[in-house]
Amino acid sequence: MEVERVENASLDEVTQPRLRAGERAYERILLTHLPVGAEIAVSASVARYGLYRRGGSWIFAGDRFLGRHAVWAAVIEASSGSPDSLAVHIEPIPDRPAHNRMVLRAIRPGVARISLTVQPLDSSGRPTAGERVVDTVSIKVQ
Repeated sequence: MEVERVENASLDEVTQPRLRAGERAYERILLTHLPVGAEIAVSASVARYGLYRRGGSWIFAGDRFLGRHAVWAAVIEASSGSPDSLAVHIEPIPDRPAHNRMVLRAIRPGVARISLTVQPLDSSGRPTAGERVVDTVSIKVQ
C-alpha cells in the first residue's frame, strides 16, 4: 500500500521508511497503528512474477529483471471490522478512472481488521483479466 495523502497527522506519525530491495531508495509504508483523527488515502499494488523494467526515464532506459514486482491495483471493496474506531471508504482517482484508492479515518481508540479486495491493473491502467486479490490487515487506533 502506498500512502498518497495524510490529513490531521504528520507523515511520520502514520508511515515509516523502508529500503526497497536491491535499490538505494526508500519507500514509505503504512504503520499498523494510527493516531485518532488521522485520515490517510492509500493506493494499492500487488506483487506479480514476470519480466519487468525498473528505472526507466528519458536519460536511463532501465534494466530488465525477472522476478516479483509491484503492479498498480484498483481497490474494489474495503471494509472495517470496527467502523466506529476506524472508518474505511473507497475514493476514485480523477486522473486515473479505473484506479480507486482506500481512505482510512481513525475515529477513536480500538483495533480494526481491514478487509481489502483489489483488481490488478495493466501498464495502461486498465483492469487485468486475472483474479482479484483479497487481504486483511489489523490496525490499532491510539
